[in-house]
Amino acid sequence: MKRKVAFFLILTLALTGCGKKPVVEEEEDDEDVPVVVKEADWNAVLDGKEEFIGLDEKAYNITTLPDSDKYYFTLADVDGDEEVELCVKTLNTLYVINYKDRDYKVIYEGSVYEDPVDAPEKHGLYKYIKGSAPESEQFKFTEIDDEGNIVSEAFASRYDANDNGIFDEADMYYVDADDSTPVDEPTWKSKAGGIYNYVENYAPFTHPVKWLENNGIRDVAWNNSYEPSGEGYSDNTVITFTFDNGSSQDIDTGHAFGVQKLDLADIDNDGADEFIIYGALGSESYNVAAFIYKLVDGSITQIDYKSSIDGIRDSAVYTANYDSVYYYGNVYNALAVTSPSEPTVYNFYDNYGSTIYFADGQWREFLGHYVPVIKEYTCDECGEVMCRSYEEVFVLNEGYSEYTEQINQLILEDLTIDGLPYIYNDYSAPCGSHSTEYTEYYCMISDYSLVDSTRYLKIDVSYMTQLASAPAPWRDQESFYYDLQTGERITEEDIHNV
Repeated sequence: MKRKVAFFLILTLALTGCGKKPVVEEEEDDEDVPVVVKEADWNAVLDGKEEFIGLDEKAYNITTLPDSDKYYFTLADVDGDEEVELCVKTLNTLYVINYKDRDYKVIYEGSVYEDPVDAPEKHGLYKYIKGSAPESEQFKFTEIDDEGNIVSEAFASRYDANDNGIFDEADMYYVDADDSTPVDEPTWKSKAGGIYNYVENYAPFTHPVKWLENNGIRDVAWNNSYEPSGEGYSDNTVITFTFDNGSSQDIDTGHAFGVQKLDLADIDNDGADEFIIYGALGSESYNVAAFIYKLVDGSITQIDYKSSIDGIRDSAVYTANYDSVYYYGNVYNALAVTSPSEPTVYNFYDNYGSTIYFADGQWREFLGHYVPVIKEYTCDECGEVMCRSYEEVFVLNEGYSEYTEQINQLILEDLTIDGLPYIYNDYSAPCGSHSTEYTEYYCMISDYSLVDSTRYLKIDVSYMTQLASAPAPWRDQESFYYDLQTGERITEEDIHNV
């Protein structure tokens, strides 16, 4: 499918000649030769007309970068030389490209979790990862010079060890790269507290470089951009589509959220890309909603995928991420959707999760869906909670096997446990302490797929147990296999021996 580069108004003026200090070329031996000024032409780079040199010394253009089918860009001075660099994110990598001595060159390759910081007193690359169960935050700030050499690195991380929902003096704090040396909260704040403030000055990657050729849309904008604090979303988010003829159409999403980015993908598998708006619902940036829009007969319409599947609650906060599935020799673009209800009294969500794709005029669930089994165990003597467990169970839909009921029973047995002793081994905890020092156990589905075309169902799960007396959780992973033709539980070795 042919594509062309489109540039948004907010960046158009900056793309050509956007460096603050022009590069001056002059002949050293002839004073009569006039000074020639050549500035960086980022338009040409993004359009694939200018090559740049990678860290491997090979020549690339924007279309030949690894994983460059989907990529985003922003402009920022990340090395502090008063010249902006072109920062490009592909699926797996962040590239920082500078212009120096008439050459474009990649000076830094980093993680997709890194974002450029271009603040009056601070330039560099900021990395922030937020985790859950228990809540955790990891920060890193890297300063580089104009050759891409690392000048300095600062690390900070913290973990809600007592799982009370806030970071306090009882939690775990580190200021080293591998979390090997814990420090107390005051020390952590004095050494690393400033790192997480850099997120306020990062340059967001909001728009993709590529657009469909002749798609009829000139620009897409919104009123609520993502804020790390999660504040400022009092009004519903409105998406404004501007057409090639200059007219526009406003779409009220009905939700107040901060837009993280715009994506393009053929989500309904009809050969034409749709517009996917990703939004962070609240301060938790990993809780992402996807709103999908399509241009039909000169007007923007929303693709409704929520009401098409019974388990996806239309009124609930939900998350959705672009995915793909392989089924009967065909690859379908898809959405991995999670629809939580209101949290329970101890903050476990009643999630409904599935991967859905559009085929033959309707949305379909791939294989099935997963739902949680939530339990709590109390002390026989004092009645306080000793352990709480959250276990996700996959439910195979009808039509994939004549043994659906039998397979679902096996899955239930494999993914849930019955009884406290297996997961709770902190018997030394005295009565009266369970209300603040209970154990949490999780069994969560990380992936499910078909193996050997359509015969075997594979379910991957991740375990986590946070004992009341342990400073860090115990984690593990496991895979389960089921034969859809016989309804039996099998092993990976059984598949190879068939």
